[in-house]
Amino acid sequence: MKVVLASNEERRPERNVKSKPVYFYHKVRRGQNLGEIANKYHVEVQDIKVWNKLRSLTIVPGQKLKVYTTTPENETSGRLKS
Repeated sequence: MKVVLASNEERRPERNVKSKPVYFYHKVRRGQNLGEIANKYHVEVQDIKVWNKLRSLTIVPGQKLKVYTTTPENETSGRLKS
C-alpha cells in the first residue's frame, strides 16, 4: 500500500508502506498553526492540507485534523496524550 504524499517525486521519494497506514485526529487548540502541528507529528504542512482537503493555512480551535502515521501504536499513543 502507498501513502499519498503532497510533495512531488523530485523533492521527496515515495514511501512504500508494508502495513496499513494508521491515522488519528488531532484537535486544534487555541494558538496552534499547521506548521506546529506538522512538526509535532513529523509530517509536512502540505501533507496535512491534502489529507484534510484544506485550501488555505487557516484552522480554528476545536477543528479536528486527520494525521497519518506509520509509527507503532505505543509511540503514537504517548504523543496523543500531550
